[in-house]
Amino acid sequence: MHKQFTPWQQKLVAKRAEVLQASHRGRHPNYLPPSPTTTSDWRLEMPDWCADQRNQMTGPADDAELSVKLLNSGSPAVMLDLEDSTANTWQNIMLAIENVVAAYRYELSYDDQKRKKRVKVERSKTVTWVRPRGLHLSRGGVIERNCFGGTL
Repeated sequence: MHKQFTPWQQKLVAKRAEVLQASHRGRHPNYLPPSPTTTSDWRLEMPDWCADQRNQMTGPADDAELSVKLLNSGSPAVMLDLEDSTANTWQNIMLAIENVVAAYRYELSYDDQKRKKRVKVERSKTVTWVRPRGLHLSRGGVIERNCFGGTL
């Protein structure tokens, strides 16, 4: 994936920087004209298991306690966020990924100091979404142990 998408991502980041600099000089960006994707009357059929989005909750995936509480809340859907609400450090991003994997395995837990017990993710009908880091957020030149035991 890195070989295939990094050059494209770097071109997009460079173009974004050019457009921003031009904007600072007073030249407003040109937007693409409307396309059939944005103007046609298309529909996406949602499967029953993810159709109820009335009470979707979101929280930082690097916070195990909050993630467990969200997933055990009974909400129809929970989004574990690796972008805006997760601290922008390599350590926190890796922790967030480890927490998501552990949550999907029903292994994510935390120590509840008030009740003096360990609380873990319970099986439920809650739909779990993951908001990944955006392509515009670069973290280059870092080698670290990943959640699967290998090296990135």
